[in-house]
Amino acid sequence: MKTIDEMLRDLKGRFGISASEIAEEMGINKAAISRLRSGTLSLSPDKNAQFHAIYARYLREGPQKPQRKTSTRPAVSARHAEILVMASEGKTYEEIGAALGISRQRVQQILAQHNAPPRQR
Repeated sequence: MKTIDEMLRDLKGRFGISASEIAEEMGINKAAISRLRSGTLSLSPDKNAQFHAIYARYLREGPQKPQRKTSTRPAVSARHAEILVMASEGKTYEEIGAALGISRQRVQQILAQHNAPPRQR
C-alpha cells in the first residue's frame, strides 16, 4: 500500500500537482500536508477517504485545470486507474486480476506501463 507521501509524489510527478493544491482541495493547510508526509500527523478516517478519492480521481481523470508542465505520459484509462488504486491498496496481482478478469501478468504489465513501483517482497 502506498503511503501519503508516495501518493503526493506520484501526483506531482504525473500531473505537476503540488501539495498546496491538494491541501486546498481537502480544506487543510500546507503545514498539515508536510506533517502528513513526515508521519507526525495522521488523517481522520473521513479525511483519509477524501484524500484517497482525490488521488483516484486524478488517476482516472487527470487534472481539472491547465497543467504547468507538459506531461509526456498518456492519460490513464479508468480501468488502468482502478488497477493502480487496487495495487496502492496492497492487493496482489492475482487478486486484482481475479477481480477484473485479467491475468496477473497483464496486471504487472499495466503497472509497469504506468511506472508503478515494483512490489516489495
